[in-house]
Amino acid sequence: MNRRSIVPVLAALLLSPLAAAPGHAADRTLFERVKGWEIERDAGATDNHPCIVSKSWKDKNDGNAENAIVFAFMDDAVAISLGYQNWTWDKDESVTIPLLIDDKVVNPKSTWTGDGAILATKLPATMMARLVPAKKIVLRFKDGPAWFELAGLPEAMESLKRCEAASVPANPPAAAMPSDGHMKAYAFGIMTQDVIKECDVKTTGVQRAAVDAKVAILKPEMTPVDAPLRESLKTRPERCPPHAAAAATFEENLQAFVAQPIDDFVAMMDRKEAEKTAAAEKKAAEGKL
Repeated sequence: MNRRSIVPVLAALLLSPLAAAPGHAADRTLFERVKGWEIERDAGATDNHPCIVSKSWKDKNDGNAENAIVFAFMDDAVAISLGYQNWTWDKDESVTIPLLIDDKVVNPKSTWTGDGAILATKLPATMMARLVPAKKIVLRFKDGPAWFELAGLPEAMESLKRCEAASVPANPPAAAMPSDGHMKAYAFGIMTQDVIKECDVKTTGVQRAAVDAKVAILKPEMTPVDAPLRESLKTRPERCPPHAAAAATFEENLQAFVAQPIDDFVAMMDRKEAEKTAAAEKKAAEGKL
């Protein structure tokens, strides 16, 4: 691998096998530079995710070896490609290795595909909710970890949303109706964004960024219901937690929304609702005795 930037090669290898049709790489144009990240738009893309996010840097503690990371997005997945100038993977070499976000293992047996200085994989789109507020993504090799910094990713994801909004196809294909569970999670995310903006509740920057990331992940599949759902939520009677107990419940649900995968969060909320209904029915039955 020579000393030229590995980002164009990285992006081309990522987009060709994992995210887009070959040949589109030449049509990418710079949309914005944000916090060290480049957001590019693929003029030839016809789906809802024509933009990619990339970052590269030289490690002065490693002989100025170049590192890079690229994210490309699909409706239900994110393609990630990591580049390190001194890697020498065989083409299509399969690598199974622990994947960490910061210092926590999120997949002890993640599978990556090698090609020279590059490793690439696909992860569920919901994983971005954990990556956006994180400091680094880490691959734990037997001879030591390889880490790739994520500083500035929340701002880059905001730029990505602007890029995708500016790239909506003139005649987008009809979208399928989202699942009830994902609609519940999306509604909770929207309401949580409103509460954070309008009410006196305790939140952290990491939590706010994670909520925005999950809403952004869910938004593409919400196209058929987004406008009427948002309109209906405007009429809810209590926009802020009315008392301390409600505020505590909000904070508990917010933490669960941030920490859990979307489907696990929906299952938890459904379970809570069922328990609440059962308790009310039991109380009513006891009152009739």
